[in-house]
Amino acid sequence: MRPVLPLLLFASALPACSCSKTGADTPTPVTLRFTNTSNTSVYIDASDSDWGLVVAASGSSETAAPYLETLPIACSCLACEQICSAAGCPGRTCPPQQPTNPLVERLAPGGAVERTWTGVYYQDSSEGCGALVGGQACLQRKNDFPDETFTARICYALSVAGGQAADAGVPFPGVLPTGELVCPQKEFQAQQGTVNLTPPPPQPCNVDAGSSACPSGQLCFSGLCSSGCPQNDFPPYGNGYYVNVSAPSGPFFTRTDTTASTTWLGTGTLTSVSYGGTTFLALTRSGGLSGSIDFTLPQIGTTCCFEAYHPGETLEVEIVESPPNSGNRGLVIRDGTGQLVQLADMAVTRPVLTPDLTAPFTVTPLTGAEGCASVVPGCKAIFAATRFTTPDGLAPSVDPGQVVDVTTSGANFRVLNVANIAYQATSGGTPCQGLTSLVPYTILNTRP
Repeated sequence: MRPVLPLLLFASALPACSCSKTGADTPTPVTLRFTNTSNTSVYIDASDSDWGLVVAASGSSETAAPYLETLPIACSCLACEQICSAAGCPGRTCPPQQPTNPLVERLAPGGAVERTWTGVYYQDSSEGCGALVGGQACLQRKNDFPDETFTARICYALSVAGGQAADAGVPFPGVLPTGELVCPQKEFQAQQGTVNLTPPPPQPCNVDAGSSACPSGQLCFSGLCSSGCPQNDFPPYGNGYYVNVSAPSGPFFTRTDTTASTTWLGTGTLTSVSYGGTTFLALTRSGGLSGSIDFTLPQIGTTCCFEAYHPGETLEVEIVESPPNSGNRGLVIRDGTGQLVQLADMAVTRPVLTPDLTAPFTVTPLTGAEGCASVVPGCKAIFAATRFTTPDGLAPSVDPGQVVDVTTSGANFRVLNVANIAYQATSGGTPCQGLTSLVPYTILNTRP
């Protein structure tokens, strides 16, 4: 993303310009260099050979507009030597220039980019045009003085859409997410010859205190505050990776409605089962009352989550929807002895299943940030672990997408933290489309 160009100030607020005064007789070029000294990749603007390395006035904030080094064609009529002529365009401003083919590049740890600043720049000024009182605002071409002080800056992101699959050093189509940029800058004088920029050192934070120990807009990762999202391998929720529990059908199930939830419960014989992305169970109980249930879980390689059901066995099946008519459901399946066979919880905003239903596990979504990612412009997904506690003291904290085997209560289980995501707006309004959090999970008895 190209930086915002400086806007012309009102002419009355600018000193009058003498076009013969253009700074030093000869400009002093300077090498601008950025080296990624951090331990994670960063993403820089690769739309042109500048790499987003810019020069601004001394003392500029990181959001201040940098100097123009050349005048775009659309702004050439604003040059001070043109403003009073027929080719001039008094009263106009120079609009921000956007790249026609925006590109981003992943800069690996230890990588560096550099470019030469010629020492020529355009500065807001004014030119007296005959009888015009106060003159006309214009852009004056100047050469830097060797002892003149400037600010060098680069802005980068810690994650961008599609960045995980990109090769380091190879530009790919994309833009840096505004509102999530890190912008190191440094004062320099042209006579130094070179100015070196590096990522700012992160502020230490207490992991137990979480992101509340960091400045506003930053998160605590591995004991360090970060304003961006370090690269991670947590799977994005949706697009084939999700939990869905359908409402059951048939008189096999007894339905109970309260103001807080709707529950379907039935115990009987499994008559058939089918797999293939979605698991379908058909059941019957005394009196010939039949019913069915289907649910969809992520399939991660060959390790999770393929169930083992056996037609003819006795199963107790309970589905809970909370709040009623929300579509947010949890599923509990136990065998004829009461042993847990399967748990699945869609857990939109919070878990649906209560500890009495998830026994022998107690499921606790944690809040400490393990990673984050930009979902859409203005919305960030913050990933956290989920803890699965057992009666014998086991309490593994499982990262999103991680599968853990747990032996407890005389059985072997496979636990998957499908996701633990808190959605956080990074700009005003509601760019997260009403989403607040997702904490879906599944637990599978790995019986034969």
